[in-house]
Parts: sequence; C-alpha cells; structure tokens
Amino acid sequence: PSSKVVPAPVIVPIHTSNVDDEKPNQPNYFKQEKLEAGIRAADEYKYREAIKQFSLIKPDTISSLFLAACARLELQHPSQAKEALIDLNKCFDLLSQEEQSKPPFFLELWYKRALAYRYIGKHEDAIENYTEYIDRCRSLGERGEKNLCKGLIARGLVYQILYELDAAMENIHEANVLTENRNPYYLCCRAGINALVFEMDQALEDLEKASQVGCYKSAEALLQRAIVLTELNRHKAAIEDLKKALTLTDKPS
Repeated sequence: PSSKVVPAPVIVPIHTSNVDDEKPNQPNYFKQEKLEAGIRAADEYKYREAIKQFSLIKPDTISSLFLAACARLELQHPSQAKEALIDLNKCFDLLSQEEQSKPPFFLELWYKRALAYRYIGKHEDAIENYTEYIDRCRSLGERGEKNLCKGLIARGLVYQILYELDAAMENIHEANVLTENRNPYYLCCRAGINALVFEMDQALEDLEKASQVGCYKSAEALLQRAIVLTELNRHKAAIEDLKKALTLTDKPS
C-alpha cells in the first residue's frame, strides 16, 4: 500500500451553527436580513453568495464573521481557508474586547480555526486548536461527548496526515469506543489507520462493522471507505462506493 492516505475532513454545515444577534444596538433589520440571506444561500450551497451577504454587515460582528468563515471553509480552498482564518481570529479578538457572554457557537470557533489551519497545511496549529476544542468538550462531561468524538476524529486525521500513526489511532480508537463502534464513518477512519500499519484483518473487520451499522446510508462514510479500499488495492469496490456516495448528497462536488 502507499505510505500515506489523505483522509476526508468532517465538515459541519453552516445551517447547524447556532447564531444569535450579539449587538442589539445595531440596525437589526439590516443585519438580520443579511444574516438570513447568507444562511439561505449557504443552505443552497451558494457559498460565495453567502460570504458576500455576511460581509455586508458592518461593523463586523462575531456572528457575521463566524458564518462567513464557515462558508469559506465549505469551499475547501487554501485561499479561502486563509480568509476564514482571518475572520475567526477577528472573532476571538472581538470576544476578548467586549464585555458580553460567549456566543452559543463559541466552542465551534476552535474547531473551525483548526480546520482552517488544516486546509493551509499548518498541521501543528490545527492540532493545537483541535486539542483546545477537545479539552473544552471533556470539561462538559456527557453534554460534550458528541463534539468530543468529532474533535478526536479530526485531530486523529491530522496525525494521520503527519504519519504519526500511534497518535492517530489513539484518537480515532477513543472516538469509536465512545460511540460503541456504531458510527460508520469513525469505523472507516480506524480501518484506514489499520491498513496503513498493515493490520489488514483489523481493517477489513472495521469495514465490515461499518457496513453493518449503516455505512451505505452515509456519503461521508462511503467516501472514507473508498479511501481505505483504495489502500487495500480494491479499486473496483472503491469506485462503487464513490458512485453510491454521489447519489446520497445533492451538494455540488
């Protein structure tokens, strides 16, 4: 098998981000109109239009910056990731300057900044931000467990890119344990690490488990499974998974 596999990142859709109007003294009708227009555009996968709408909100607000960064990250391009990083850093600056409660998406700021660093190849910075995100999730106990798993997988995949496979396996295995080996995407991620260390039986076992818990219903899991199958030189099966994944999402490629 090849020495490295580039794993598929986990992307959280913009419309799942919980944003509130954190500056009630602004012209609310205009800001709300632009926020709603941007979110509608993002829901239709028109991310450049979404960025335009969010950027019309002046002065910058934490919500507008965060949502613009989310839209930029959806484009998955280094130049947009750099702009997203600028937006996210501005969010942190505003939070440090203003006497206000943290927004409901505060925790997600760390995750998104880590993702931005990952897209521009600054993997150590990505790990640092994922670690902060993970630590904050752990402090929430059971309330943060779902997000904790997401962070562990994301950090594990960055370790995989760096070929630090022990650390990658530790993170990805913990996420699978916490989800009782019932998340098909996480199982396929662990299969990928097993394939890289030539634990082929373990890799195939994880792929089989993924199939049993709904891999074929998840585009994300199918894409990751295709990556692992390619590593195992099962190219025909990988192509079939890719074709199936494309039928499960209407998001433009």
